[in-house]
Amino acid sequence: MRLLLSILFVSMLTACSSSDENTSSTNTEITSKEQVSQVNSGDAYSDYIGYWHSNTAPNGGHTIVSEVYKDGDSYIVNPDINFDLASNTTRKNTPVVLTPNNNKLLAEDDKGNTMELSLSDDGQTLNIQNGSFTKIDKAKADEITTKIETCVGLTEQFNARYEGLDVTSPEFKAQDEAIVSEFADKFTPYRDICAIPRTITTEFRMRDIGG
Repeated sequence: MRLLLSILFVSMLTACSSSDENTSSTNTEITSKEQVSQVNSGDAYSDYIGYWHSNTAPNGGHTIVSEVYKDGDSYIVNPDINFDLASNTTRKNTPVVLTPNNNKLLAEDDKGNTMELSLSDDGQTLNIQNGSFTKIDKAKADEITTKIETCVGLTEQFNARYEGLDVTSPEFKAQDEAIVSEFADKFTPYRDICAIPRTITTEFRMRDIGG
């Protein structure tokens, strides 16, 4: 359980999101009809239910969208709904049960370590230790998932372009530069959304400084 709580901390606070205007638009403040129905049901914690987009910029991975939902009488958080789209990861992503406490939700491990989740007054911001999330609707969550899926496909295409190339040949440098330039253009719309090959991020930095 201690590992699960640690994963929750890492996934929800440091893995990703959103200096990108596309993923922090006014759509992020829309509450779905389903969530409105839950709020009107009289459940004091209904505002927690739904999708939450991390306000922490991604660092080598994709932007994080978490989901808080209710299963019977239990509140549960899935720290990263797009976790299965990640590649080459040693982390795990396991739903964590949350305990209601004085209008807040607590995640606790077997050692007594806790993480407190609280809402802003308008219910649109989920505050966690050293970080925050913005509420988004399912349509926006699905849009982010689609963009991450696109990045996964682009990465596969990018790696495939190097198959059969001879790195020792005189032509390789020019071939490499052409491939990187081509895919940097393709990855540009997803810079702050998904994991991008390191050579592409290097190309982005060079472009940013005019190199």
